[in-house]
Amino acid sequence: MVNQGSKGIVQWVYSSGSNWTPLDHSPSFGGQAVFVDAADLTITHSGYAYTIARRYEKQRIYHRRQ
Repeated sequence: MVNQGSKGIVQWVYSSGSNWTPLDHSPSFGGQAVFVDAADLTITHSGYAYTIARRYEKQRIYHRRQ
């Protein structure tokens, strides 16, 4: 889940131990449905709750030399 925002590229991630894992690259949920609580910023799957967050990555702009 990557969106383009005014602050740069927005990526949704979830807490997996001490790491933040992008939701769009995660096989953790096996393609099954998860419950998203947007107010608490959590997702729930198989009885476990995971904290979710947005992180911003600045756009890289490349200029062609003439």
